This record gives sequence, structure tokens and C-alpha cells, in this order.
Amino acid sequence: MGMHHLLGELAGMPWRTVRRMLRPPEPDRSSEDDGTFWALENASFDLHAGETLGVIGENGAGKSVLLKILARITPPTEGTATIRGRVGAMLEV
Repeated sequence: MGMHHLLGELAGMPWRTVRRMLRPPEPDRSSEDDGTFWALENASFDLHAGETLGVIGENGAGKSVLLKILARITPPTEGTATIRGRVGAMLEV
């Protein structure tokens, strides 16, 4: 499914539905909590030449962390970020 198709589907939905879909899942209270907070966990996506990624979400969801990793400002704590070519990141706080 292409990015344009996905954006078209989102544009046709009521804003409340889109917000509910993008809201981070509630934390699993049944597992042990060691107090560690991960801004990004199990994030995975592919972008191909010419595609654009827009990142939206609640405060503290990891948007700025993701953009800093993709712009090579901050290395990932775990895992990898494979980037080929240039990344034009616009960070706005």
C-alpha cells in the first residue's frame, strides 16, 4: 500500500478516528515495569526513493527522537537505522 493511498484513506476519516488510531497503546500493567521509558520501541518502516514520511503523535511519543535518529544527530540506543542517501529532516519543537 503506497503512502498516497494511506494518506487518502486517513483524509476521509473523522479526526477522532484518526487520533484514536494513532494513539499509543496503553501500557501493559501485567508485565514487570523496571521504570525504563522507551520513546521508540519496535519501530519499523521502509521508505523508497521519492517517498515522504510525515510523523505525528502525542507529546512524548518519540517523534523528535525518530527524526534525530534519521537525521543522524542521535544514534539509536538499540537496533539499527539503515539510511541510504540523503535525509532532509525538519525538526520543529
